[in-house]
Amino acid sequence: MKKLFLGFCAMLALNIGYSQCVADFDFGDLPMGVSPNPMTEESLEDGLVGADYYDVLHILLPYYANDVDSTLELPANTLLDSLSLVSITMVNVDDANETYTPEEMGLEVICNNNGDSGNSCSFLGNSQYCASIEGVPTVDGQFFCQVVVEGWITVFGFPVGQEVSFGQLTLTVNLEGCTDPTACNYNTNATIDDGSCEYECLGCTDEAATNYDETANIDDGSCCYLVVDAVTTDVNCFGGLGMVDFSVMSTESVEFVIDGGTASSELAYDFEAGTYSVLAYELGGNMCEYEFDFTISQPDELTITATASDESELGLGQGTVTVEGGTPGYIVFWSEADGGNPADPDNLSQGDYVVSVVDANDCEASTNVTVLWDAIESINDVAFNLFPNPTDGNLTLRAGKLIRNASIEIFDASGRTVRAIENIMINGDLSLDISKLNAGAYSIAISTDQGRTLKQLQIVK
Repeated sequence: MKKLFLGFCAMLALNIGYSQCVADFDFGDLPMGVSPNPMTEESLEDGLVGADYYDVLHILLPYYANDVDSTLELPANTLLDSLSLVSITMVNVDDANETYTPEEMGLEVICNNNGDSGNSCSFLGNSQYCASIEGVPTVDGQFFCQVVVEGWITVFGFPVGQEVSFGQLTLTVNLEGCTDPTACNYNTNATIDDGSCEYECLGCTDEAATNYDETANIDDGSCCYLVVDAVTTDVNCFGGLGMVDFSVMSTESVEFVIDGGTASSELAYDFEAGTYSVLAYELGGNMCEYEFDFTISQPDELTITATASDESELGLGQGTVTVEGGTPGYIVFWSEADGGNPADPDNLSQGDYVVSVVDANDCEASTNVTVLWDAIESINDVAFNLFPNPTDGNLTLRAGKLIRNASIEIFDASGRTVRAIENIMINGDLSLDISKLNAGAYSIAISTDQGRTLKQLQIVK
C-alpha cells in the first residue's frame, strides 16, 4: 500500500476548518492517484514566512487493495476499505534532528472526505477526496513530510490494518531578507532578497569589549566591558544550602537577575543545589549585559542502616552497619538509647541502641536498633565431651552413653548456626570435620527429646 500512502504526506494536521477544498482533480482513467505527485518530482507550492499560504492535495483511492500493490498476497477481489492519518512530523531536509509539528510551523490541513465518516481525514476506498493546506508559515526551510497512515482491508471476514511510516513529498518555506554576504545585515537563512541590505553598520568594534559586534564597521561609542566571575561553594550536606559569590569588572553599577527573579545588586547569595541562569547588566547608558550559568552540587543523602543479632546463652549480640551517600570518611557511633552511654557493636546486651554516622563534611544520620534475648535452653542431661579443644579443624565428640535421635548444632560468636546435623545416633566417639570454619569462638549443642547440652569450642588455624 505504500505507493498510495505517498499522497498523505501533505496532511499537516487533523483539523476541521472553516473552508473546504473541492475533490475535482481529473485523474483520467487511472484507478488511483495523488496530486501533486511526488513520484513525478512534484511538490507542494512554496511558502513564505509571514505570508498567507494555500495549496490543495487531491487523492483518488482504488477499489481493490491489489491496485495499490500487486505484490500483496491477497485474493484478487480484496476490497480496500479505508485509509486514515495517524501522525505527521515535518523533518528539515538539511538537519534530520530538527523536526516540527504542523502547528509549530503555523500550518493546518482542512480535510474533505465528503462527509463519508466522522473523522474528516479518514477516506474510503473507490472514492476521490482532497485536503487544503492553509496558514501563515512561521519556520523557513525545506521539509520532508514524515507521515504515518493506516490502511484497512477485510480478509476472510476479518478487518486487517497495516500501519506504514514514510516521507516523500516536500514543502519549501522561503524567508525574505538581505542575501548579500558583504552587507552588515546579511541573513544566512534568507532565500529571497527584499532590498533591505545595509553597508554602514554601527556598533562596538573593539574585540575586547563585552558587546563586540563583528558585523559593525563604524564604532558608535557603545562598547562596554562588563565581566562577571562566579565562585560557587557546593552544598555540604544533602538538602542544605550552597553559595555563589560574584566578582564584577565594570565601569558602572551592576545588577543581577537570577532565573528571571528580582533584580539585585548583592554579590553573594545562598542557593539550594541546582543550575541557575544569571543576567548581569550595567545601570549606565549602554545597558551592557552579560549572561552565564552556574551550578551548585550536593552529595547524595546520607543514610545509615543497622541490624544486630540477638543476645543468648551463646553470647552477646553483634551489630552490623551499612552507610550510603554523603561524603566518604565515615565515623560510626553506637550508644545506649537510655542514657547515651557508648556501646560496643561486637558485644551488645539485650536493649535499645542508637547508631549514628558522621561523614567527612560533618553531616549526620542515625537509626535505632533493638537487641532481643533469644532463650536458648542449656540442659545438662545429655553428657558429652569435646577434644581436642582448641582444635585446628578435626574434632571428636565423645558421649558418656548411647545417644539416639540427636541433633548437633554449631554456632558462631554471634549466635548464627554454621553447621547442623539432624537425627543421628552417637555411640562412643563421633568425628567431625570442621576445618572449613574460620578461626574463632564457637558453641556446640547436642539436643535430644531428653534435653540439651551446650559447650564452648575454640578453633585455631
